[in-house]
Amino acid sequence: MKAADQRKQFDALLNDSKDSMGRLLAKAPDFPPYLSIGRQLRALSLWTQDGKMPTREQRLALDFQVVAVRELESNSNPEVQQLVKKLYQLAYDLKRLS
Repeated sequence: MKAADQRKQFDALLNDSKDSMGRLLAKAPDFPPYLSIGRQLRALSLWTQDGKMPTREQRLALDFQVVAVRELESNSNPEVQQLVKKLYQLAYDLKRLS
């Protein structure tokens, strides 16, 4: 896959993940894992806008996939499980793009 196509796929997944997180946050606005993941996705969106990539320090500040494993993976809600899968893919894609 071409780098430009990978980037488009990453941007689409990031936007989709932010939308999913927004829906979950609307249902549980005070749940700390949702707040943390939502904040990180917003930061990642800013750091990657206009084709940019996050710095090494910015990437090291991201732990949304760890939060997903610790706090969400055992949740049987299908919407949460879909988000967990998206977050894993997003973390993988970010490493590939870096």
